[in-house]
Amino acid sequence: QSPLRNVLFKTGIYDWSLRGRTPERLRGVPSNPAEGTSVEGRAVLDGDYILFGKARHLGDLPWKNTGLSTQEAETLHRFAFLSGLQALGSDDAAAKGRELMSRWINLYGRWKPMAWNPAITGGRLTNWLCAYGFLRNQDHPGFELTLLDSASAQLRHLSRTIEESAAGSETIEAAEGMILGALCLAGMETLLDAGLASLEIALSQQVLADGGHYQRNPMVQNDVLTKLIRVRDT
Repeated sequence: QSPLRNVLFKTGIYDWSLRGRTPERLRGVPSNPAEGTSVEGRAVLDGDYILFGKARHLGDLPWKNTGLSTQEAETLHRFAFLSGLQALGSDDAAAKGRELMSRWINLYGRWKPMAWNPAITGGRLTNWLCAYGFLRNQDHPGFELTLLDSASAQLRHLSRTIEESAAGSETIEAAEGMILGALCLAGMETLLDAGLASLEIALSQQVLADGGHYQRNPMVQNDVLTKLIRVRDT
């Protein structure tokens, strides 16, 4: 992204442009073949986050820790740890998920350079939508409204910036978030075709004739396959 566009993204006018009509509901939640573990969920309850195989104690505002590497911060902004809380399945785990999402929205609900990058935004939307059924609580209607408002604003921003996503599998991550958001957020269906087009372009550039990803990395191959299954099934 150009420095000039970043200046625009920081303005109140741009933030206002993202605040269209808030969806009243989700049409449904994504089918999710990727499951977390209760061990990860219990760690998050204690303020610990498993990043690249190592547990880090980061407390209740993990994104603000100054000792994080760029890759660790990017992982946290994606909210993959919600799958661990969902695997744990307790009321405490759901409350922790709502708490962390609410705190993130308070800190990063308006555009920030790393947190709103296309791939990270796409990954976060996917993880938020996958965990929605677990986190939703009729006793906390304010949380649901805040979540839907933030998710729709992020989806609008993603639709404007998806072509700027980094090369490689991150392009697929951005497209997946846009597709799932357009499918699940009632009223956002008009963005579906653009999301599908972005995914098809990325796949044509990255998936080889034998079905393998061009990076020939088994972890990337598994990640891309998981995303495609989730999009297909949703």
